Amino acid sequence: MISLTAICEQLARQATTIAALTDGIDDSQATLRLKPGEWNMLEVMCHLYDEEINDFRIRVIQTVTQPTLPLPAIDPEAWVISHQYASQSFTQIRNRFLAARAESITLLQSLLTPDWQTSLNHPILHELRAGDVVWSWLGHDMLHIRQLNELWYLYTIACASPWKIGYAGDWEA
Repeated sequence: MISLTAICEQLARQATTIAALTDGIDDSQATLRLKPGEWNMLEVMCHLYDEEINDFRIRVIQTVTQPTLPLPAIDPEAWVISHQYASQSFTQIRNRFLAARAESITLLQSLLTPDWQTSLNHPILHELRAGDVVWSWLGHDMLHIRQLNELWYLYTIACASPWKIGYAGDWEA
């Protein structure tokens, strides 16, 4: 297991990457449905924000500090409607995510010496350790960084018309 400092540094680097990938996106670009049946950039950003404050941060800290308490319920798919993703301002939700990430890092740093082996009994996932959750948090960011990259790629193709970008090489999923 890497140190708490290294985890916090990685969360900060990933936030910097997300910030760079979403810099300069306006609401019209953010709401383009570039891949049928998939989230647009606004929905990805809203999801990242909700996961930051309602899932990963809470689950890591609670697992380390209060493992006997039940975890609050989450429903990321339902949040798209219940949290009204479509009516959000992309710039505002992006800024809220970045502020929430900085707050998450501060909260993690306050743990000082967390025991990553601390576990709780989750009704679906069964034994869930703090280390499992923190590594999943890092992995979750990477999945959505990949998704934002793919959306940028599709946006580039859409904007390039009538030009083609095949000379750049192939996009492999």
